[in-house]
Amino acid sequence: CRARPWTGLRWPQLLALGLLVPLAFAWESGDLELFDLVEEVPQNFYAFLGVEQDAPSADIRKAYRKLSLILHPDKNKDENAETQFRQLVAIYEVLKDEERRRRYDDILINGLPDWRQPVFYYRRVRKMSNEELALLLFIILTVGHYAVVWSIYLEKQLDELLSRKKKEKKKRSGGKNSDEVKFGVEKSERLVEKPQWRDLLPCKVGIWFYTMVKALPQLFQEARQLYVEYKETKIKEKEEALARAELETLQRCSIGRY
Repeated sequence: CRARPWTGLRWPQLLALGLLVPLAFAWESGDLELFDLVEEVPQNFYAFLGVEQDAPSADIRKAYRKLSLILHPDKNKDENAETQFRQLVAIYEVLKDEERRRRYDDILINGLPDWRQPVFYYRRVRKMSNEELALLLFIILTVGHYAVVWSIYLEKQLDELLSRKKKEKKKRSGGKNSDEVKFGVEKSERLVEKPQWRDLLPCKVGIWFYTMVKALPQLFQEARQLYVEYKETKIKEKEEALARAELETLQRCSIGRY
């Protein structure tokens, strides 16, 4: 019988799409937070504090304390005062740490990770909402499923081509007559069907949902019938139990008379 594309789905091939995720974890969480901060603050961190890029830690600490008195929400009346102060604290946390400052200096030279690096996509995925993640996953599964369907079709086409050559070879050697070979080839071609739009995952999910909805009335009717049969069985068992009890009572009365 003809194999359905969905039943031939190879999950390892779909799971291979997630191999980029572990590569993204090669970056520490502190790096990801630094990337986010660089994107959030358009200004150079050193310019934000008003110091030179090669300024010593003491000058950075002094500039931070001076700005903290100015940008503190209690004194800063700007509507974005809390955001400005939070950015100031975050920038100081980066520049006061030698390792994180070195990484920030590297970003100033080389820029943020671009599309050629897995972390570029991971950073965007981690900012998505649950609905966006569900949509992205569904798109990935759809593309992966359709690719698998095509790979199965091409694999079968290759198998049929090799099988056809073997049959033609047997035909030339007299192993089978021409009618048998022709019938076998036509039958094989009928079994291999080119993937269509209906083989897409959304179509299959839609067909499955439609089938389930269409079958609901019959399922409810069958469930109701089972419930009725169950009630009838219970009533019958109860009546049989009462009949046995009455029979036992009559037998005891008969024995008592004798």
